[in-house]
Amino acid sequence: MATNIVDINACPNKTISLSIHVVLDTADIAQATPTQIQNTVVVMNQKFSPMCVQFKICNYDTVPESIYFTKTSENYLTEMTTKYNIPNTINIYYSASVSGLWGSLDGSAGLTTSSNDNIRMKNPLFRDFMLINYSDLTMISHEMGHFFGLYDTFDNPSGVKEFANGKNCTSAGDSICDTEADPATFNATIVNCHLTNPTKDGNGDYYTPPVCNQMSFYPFSGCIKYFTPEQFNRMLNVFYTKRKYLW
Repeated sequence: MATNIVDINACPNKTISLSIHVVLDTADIAQATPTQIQNTVVVMNQKFSPMCVQFKICNYDTVPESIYFTKTSENYLTEMTTKYNIPNTINIYYSASVSGLWGSLDGSAGLTTSSNDNIRMKNPLFRDFMLINYSDLTMISHEMGHFFGLYDTFDNPSGVKEFANGKNCTSAGDSICDTEADPATFNATIVNCHLTNPTKDGNGDYYTPPVCNQMSFYPFSGCIKYFTPEQFNRMLNVFYTKRKYLW
């Protein structure tokens, strides 16, 4: 197990409040219903139950300015969050585009271990902020992982690529040792939750990436997305050190 992190048995027994903001399109229509959004929260609660954290929708509103439906550069997001954010809750905005500020396709959330902390965490408007694309409502669980400090499994913020055998797992890749090294082969073919066209690292060893991990970006192949024990531990550590103020 990784060191210097909260033990997974340190159960916070916490229910965190979500403030849902649905951005209306140019026809003043919400492209996601309250039931659809609630269903994704139910699934997310199942995924986060091992770390004794649950989520509850406490506020729900619509954002009538359609300019925010497709405009997600920093200045537009600043305007929107200034108007609609509810303090001490996780503010989740649903929109048609999440490109711009962080360049993501399906979602974006404050990454508390990211080198972009200057934008994401020091700006109070973005500290408790998440953006989900209408095209994939299920991204909420993945983005909540980012919110509590997880990298994508293929990330290498240290600039060092993880070996396929994981020997440098503490200082390379996502810095989590129980997520297998991920070379980010997004053209991969996944059959029955297995990679059929693996690649090799510089040592000649084949990668066996965690194609079903919640923080991976591999094509859906019917497998259940999961978090690992060390991912839960990192998220617990972030909760206790940076997110305990949440209602």
